[in-house]
Amino acid sequence: MKMCQAFSAAEHQVALVTRDRRNEIEKHVADVFDFYGVTPTFSITKLPMLPIRGRNTLYSVMTQVKLLWIRPDMVYGRDLRGCMYSARKGISTVYESHAPVAGPGTQAERHFSRLIKLDSFKRLVVISEALRQIMIDRYPLLNNRLVVAHDGADPILEMSPKVQREPDQKLKIGYVGQLYPGRGMELIERIALDCDWAEFNIIGGMPDDIEYWKRRTGNISNVFFHGFLPHAEALVQASSYDMLLAPYQEKVSVYGGQGDTTGWMSPLKIFEYMATGKAIVCSDLPVLREVLEPGRTALFCQPGEHDQWITALDRLRTEPVFRRQLGESAKKEFLTKYTWQVRAQLVLAGLS
Repeated sequence: MKMCQAFSAAEHQVALVTRDRRNEIEKHVADVFDFYGVTPTFSITKLPMLPIRGRNTLYSVMTQVKLLWIRPDMVYGRDLRGCMYSARKGISTVYESHAPVAGPGTQAERHFSRLIKLDSFKRLVVISEALRQIMIDRYPLLNNRLVVAHDGADPILEMSPKVQREPDQKLKIGYVGQLYPGRGMELIERIALDCDWAEFNIIGGMPDDIEYWKRRTGNISNVFFHGFLPHAEALVQASSYDMLLAPYQEKVSVYGGQGDTTGWMSPLKIFEYMATGKAIVCSDLPVLREVLEPGRTALFCQPGEHDQWITALDRLRTEPVFRRQLGESAKKEFLTKYTWQVRAQLVLAGLS
């Protein structure tokens, strides 16, 4: 949604074609544009994923028919099979990948190998330098057709009004995101007990995960769960906090609590945090150092060393000038490099 908006802002005519999954998180959302805080400057076509055997193949056929009807100058997508079919039809195609392609012998690997050999395949976009290296090692053919474009965020135009803080009022520390294993709730649970000078505000999470952590932290009086909030509302709320946490652990799961993306991830949360202009404390993972600079745009701590996190938070509590400088530096870096508009320009640069 955000990239479609950015492409539209660059004066391209954009049509989003996607699966219509009835069990998606947003299934009860009346206006998907409003839900994501996106201007309705592009069309959306949802193709049905029928509950029958072979539905992926049927979806691919419907995608091809839709492409023939739209007759696009270019296809930009994250659906591997759809991108392969568009390239086979001679349409200039850019494929974006957020993880390594599945190993040899898999259907995904066969599709990808076919895709990158086609003349109409223009480039692969990946979300981190680490992922670029993985793909280059496996597919040397990509060397001159690979672009690293970290994820991004929108500038936050409406900041929360500043509130006069009472001398004894607790500082507000925020976390925005899911509560899957490895996302950091285990760490927040531990450090909240030792930081009674702060309140820890948790935004997001699936209902079952929220209930689990509410029960587990029931005896910790300074941890508050706000539940799921619409995207735009969550960012405005985060901008009202004093500090923001990205406590990724050494193994980070994705939707459903599966997998491990630590080696190549580019978390949306990091860029949205940067957009708020608030101080960030994050895990010291190599892939995060591609974006954030220790001591200038964030404070880094080892994932499993909760004492380091307590020390970092206490420093930000006792050094308000440094806390403000850290957030301002991160926001400046974000506005220069990591907005969706900048990303859209990067991934399409040199393509016609």
